[in-house]
Amino acid sequence: MGAMQANLTIRSPVFRWAWLIAGIAAWCVHAATPAVNDLIAQFQAESVFWRQDEIGDEIASVATLRDLSALEGWLAREDRHVRANVAYLFAKLGDRRGFDTLVGILDDYSDQRPIHYRPMSVITDDDEPTEDSLDAITRSPYALASQIQEDR
Repeated sequence: MGAMQANLTIRSPVFRWAWLIAGIAAWCVHAATPAVNDLIAQFQAESVFWRQDEIGDEIASVATLRDLSALEGWLAREDRHVRANVAYLFAKLGDRRGFDTLVGILDDYSDQRPIHYRPMSVITDDDEPTEDSLDAITRSPYALASQIQEDR
């Protein structure tokens, strides 16, 4: 009979309300601090990807995964530099989605992925590269070393 009374107590409306209030209080305790929110806003406003990386390191040192909810959509961004910075931040805090996104970026061999090149490093015979010659050069295996250097 004692077990039945305990079961009724757990199902009582008072217990449910107390449980809900305790859950809300726990969520509020884990809410992002203003400093973390400011860093995330700074990260979102930064347009230079290597500066984002530096801000991301600061965020990772003070934030939790719950704080990163504003950046979840950024894991699917078109710009792989930005996507990689966000993925690294998620992975650094232990979220598997960050690692999976980084692997996806590294496994992307599609023709649609943007290739960034440095125009001054492109040399052609006539010294005036055309759009076709630039496209051929940037899609060639020889562009890989330049691309890796730029991505770092």
